[in-house]
Amino acid sequence: MASLNNPAGQVMRWLIVLRGRQHGSAVLHEWCDIFDLDPESPEDIAECMRRGALLMHMAQMAKAEVSTLPHEMAPDIMLASFGQVEQCLNMFSGLMGRNVAQFLEPLKDTGWQSLEMMDAVLARRSTQVVVEQDQVRDYLSQVRDLIDAVLSDDDLDADLKRYIIERLREVERAIQDALITGAPDLERAVTTLLGSVQRRPDMWDRIGKSKYGRRIAGVYAAICMGLSAVGGFPALMPGDEPPIIEQTTIVNVEQQTMVQADPDSDVVDGEIVDEAAGSSEQN
Repeated sequence: MASLNNPAGQVMRWLIVLRGRQHGSAVLHEWCDIFDLDPESPEDIAECMRRGALLMHMAQMAKAEVSTLPHEMAPDIMLASFGQVEQCLNMFSGLMGRNVAQFLEPLKDTGWQSLEMMDAVLARRSTQVVVEQDQVRDYLSQVRDLIDAVLSDDDLDADLKRYIIERLREVERAIQDALITGAPDLERAVTTLLGSVQRRPDMWDRIGKSKYGRRIAGVYAAICMGLSAVGGFPALMPGDEPPIIEQTTIVNVEQQTMVQADPDSDVVDGEIVDEAAGSSEQN
C-alpha cells in the first residue's frame, strides 16, 4: 500500500492502479479511465498526457529527495533500480498503439522494490498533509459549479466576469493537479487566490461586493480546512477588516486598562487610565 504524503508514494500509487487493469487493454484508454477522462476527446487525451508529465515530474522529485539522504540510509541502494520507473513513465510520450503490459514492461520486481523502499523512507520523513481523493474532487466540483454560475450571469460586468473566470480556472487547474500530486497543489490553489488579491485589490473589492464574493471565500476556506489550516484564515477580500476587540480589565480600585487587540496580529495596544490622577500613560 503506497503512502500519499510523498512523491514516491504518489507515483507508486498510480502505477499500482494501472497494474490492476487488463494488461491487454489499450493503455491510453486505461489511463483515461483512471483519470476520469474521455479517450475519444482530443482535449482529454492532451490532459492525460499532461498528467503523465506530472507523474514523471513527481518521480524526479522523489529521486532528488532520496539522493540527498545521509549515506548511512543507503540512498544508492534505493536508487539502484529507479531507472526502471523512469523508463516506464517515459512511455507516456508514446501511449498510442501500446497496451498496459507494454507500458509496464520496463518495470521489473527490482524497480517496484526501489519505489517501495523510497516510499517507506520518505513517508517517515514527510510532514505533508494527506488529502483524500474524494475531498479533492469535491473542491473541484465546487469550483466548476462556481465557474458555470459566473459564465451564465449576464448581469455581471464583462471585465469583472473575465477576471473571476481567469482566477477560477487557475484554481481549477491546481486542484486537477492535486488529484495526482496531493497537498502541494492544493496549497498552490490557495496561494493562487491570495496572490491575485495582492496583485489586484481593486478587482477583489468589486468581487467582494458581488454575490460571488462569499462563494469564492467559501471554496478558499474549505481548501484551507482540508489542509488542516486551523486557527483562522487570512482575509480573502481586501476590504474586509478584522474586528477590533475591546476589553476592560479592572487592575485595582484606581486604575483601568483599555485593550485593543487585532485577532490576526501579535500586537496589542494598551492604555492605562488612572482615574485618581486624571492622567493616562500610553504603552
